[in-house]
Amino acid sequence: MPEAIERLNRALEGRFEIEQEIGRGGMGIVYLARQLSPVSRSVALKVIEPGHGSAQALARFQAERQALAVMGHPSVAKIFEAGIADGGYSWFAMEHVPGLEIHRFCDEARLTIDERLRLYVQVCRGVQHAHQKGLIHRDLKPSNVLVTEVDGKPVPKIIDFGIAKSADPGLLGEERLTRADQIVGTPAYMSPEQIDGSADVDTRTDVYALGVMLYELLVGTLPYPSSAYRGWAALGASLTQPPPSLADRLRDLDAGREKIAEARRTAPSSLSRIMRGDLDYIVGRAMERDRDERYETPAELAADIERYRSSMPVRSSGASAAYLIRTFARRHLVGVAVSAGVLVLIVAFAAVMTVQAGVIARERDRAEQEATKAAAVNDFMAATLLAPDPIEGLGRDVTVVEALDDAVNQLDTAFVEAPELEAAARSAIGWALFQMGRYDDAEPLLERALEVRAQLGSPEEQAESILHWAQLQQVRGRFDSADVLFQRAIQEQRSTLGATHPEVAAALKLRGIMIGELGRYDEAEGALREALAIIEEHGDALGVADLRNQIGVILWNRGSLDEVEQLWMAALASRRQALGNDHPLVAEMLNNLAVFYDNTGRLEDAEPMYREALDVQRRLLGADHEEVAAAMANLAVLLDVKGEFEEAEGLYLEALRIDRGQFGDQHPVVGHDLVNLGSFLCVTGRTGQGVTLIGQAVDLYRDALEPGHWRIANALNWRGVCHREAGDTGGAESDWILALAIMSEALGEEHYRTQAIRTRLGDLYDSLGRPEDAARIRG
Repeated sequence: MPEAIERLNRALEGRFEIEQEIGRGGMGIVYLARQLSPVSRSVALKVIEPGHGSAQALARFQAERQALAVMGHPSVAKIFEAGIADGGYSWFAMEHVPGLEIHRFCDEARLTIDERLRLYVQVCRGVQHAHQKGLIHRDLKPSNVLVTEVDGKPVPKIIDFGIAKSADPGLLGEERLTRADQIVGTPAYMSPEQIDGSADVDTRTDVYALGVMLYELLVGTLPYPSSAYRGWAALGASLTQPPPSLADRLRDLDAGREKIAEARRTAPSSLSRIMRGDLDYIVGRAMERDRDERYETPAELAADIERYRSSMPVRSSGASAAYLIRTFARRHLVGVAVSAGVLVLIVAFAAVMTVQAGVIARERDRAEQEATKAAAVNDFMAATLLAPDPIEGLGRDVTVVEALDDAVNQLDTAFVEAPELEAAARSAIGWALFQMGRYDDAEPLLERALEVRAQLGSPEEQAESILHWAQLQQVRGRFDSADVLFQRAIQEQRSTLGATHPEVAAALKLRGIMIGELGRYDEAEGALREALAIIEEHGDALGVADLRNQIGVILWNRGSLDEVEQLWMAALASRRQALGNDHPLVAEMLNNLAVFYDNTGRLEDAEPMYREALDVQRRLLGADHEEVAAAMANLAVLLDVKGEFEEAEGLYLEALRIDRGQFGDQHPVVGHDLVNLGSFLCVTGRTGQGVTLIGQAVDLYRDALEPGHWRIANALNWRGVCHREAGDTGGAESDWILALAIMSEALGEEHYRTQAIRTRLGDLYDSLGRPEDAARIRG
């Protein structure tokens, strides 16, 4: 046995028996020892030998044991007792942590990202406890966080408060242990203010160190390359730049990625995907150079990690819309999915109405040359739709649907010698049926109108039919065909009407909306901004407002929020000025702005806008209008989030009743209502009812839409969520597998809806102990 240990054993005789040295530093030597009395146990004994410590080292030694004495947290090593032994040995005995450094433990145990985060949150809470006791650790790093197992579960223990600083100088017995120009800590984990030698170091310096530790815990390396840590000047220069993103740092590791991913029980591609988005936001905020931009406390950092682990929106992200949509799509507690969806419905409805308004305006502009044709078509419509007894022999009141059906039956004989009039009538009736959601009935009419107009060689009317046909392909889920048709219509219009004609702008807008829904945001923004430039040139204030609205939607979905509020506020102001406060288009903008405020956490701004929009729409459109139903659903989402479930449920039910009355039981809008209400029921514990309602939506979509439509996958996704909430993992797995297959085919692998389903299914496999399946799904 070394002579130094023998001397120490003699000095501590009867109290401790030293077994071996386990650590050494500027603040003393740490031994593994056996405490002999008053109890027998293993301890970590920290000792300063007489004559070996400076006055400052002795002061820090006393401060550390005082710091440990005031704390009592499962994630902070406990102190048992302290004293001065014969010969002048200062010592204190603390809890011995027979474990590994946190990063090494995680790698050797091959902990998943979620398991690492669970462990890390405990560290944050231990540091928070220290802060609540008025202590700043100032040297947080992996070697000062050891992980041991208690009852078979890993528990982190924070050690070494040797350079801790107190917010209350009297607490640690010294007014100042660090000079204003003295740098203390471990360079790789030190905050910029520590490196600058600032005396004004507060709890946020520990938040920075926690950020570096999290970075390393996730991707297996420090944020900056090794050259950045070679001297204070190099490190200080590196810290003037934000750290590389987690995914970029991982990519730079090249061959090491395989080993790092394996230690996290995943594939390199899956790990890179996980590192994008939320976790990168969290690490980035914890490591902000400006401490005012960091998390205020470790508890706030831990809360964001817990929100991420629960698939809730994290607070550090700036609440970008794309991010919020992704996280809401991942949530098991669904209720909020309608926010973005209803926004799309509002925009889609406005687009349809705008196209119809454009058709009417075009017919008015060309009234003289079209007079004969219009009169003939009008006579036909009047005879079939408006006659006192439209369907001879029925002997009862006739619905619009029945009248349209009868008009279709008469088309083959009404215009035998006038194909141009036949095409116009087929186009008008087909479009009316399209707007009513009767796509199967609309399809042959619109197809025939297009064929006839193509044969007649009328470019303008042919372009109109191409646009109708494109929109039918769109609602059928045939997006590639729809896009080809939109582009063809735009080309036809440019060649016949000129590149700056308002009808070119209308077609650009329709295409922009569709490709935006497919996630092709840059391309969509380009089309819509081109349309905006055309409409601005023509001085159409309401057209400009509409396109600002549409561009705002694209920016919202892409997550570029800086301009969204400005665009929508300008659109609202233009509509108020042109139309007054009581107008459906004003209500639409109120709804959209309310969705913006709702999803960016400004609930106090959102709720009055939702309610004003709903009030306007009820007054102007009537209580049973589909726009009223959309506004109700939006308000229901907000109330759901606030926990005002009774009013929220009433609004969900009323929205469903209205849409059923307007569209019938088999319209896709009704399917959307069923999904939202079913999801709400799952959130509030009625999973059986929720599964049933969403199942009805699945059946409805399968009947009304093409087999591969993304809305079918969306409904299957939410039914899977309900199954999962109910504990039916088999039902969840089955729904999510099918949903993933449909969604990836319909919208592509990179679309956020596809990724959300992948995340859910991967998490399910993790929870079932099927890591290979999880890796396969995520990879």
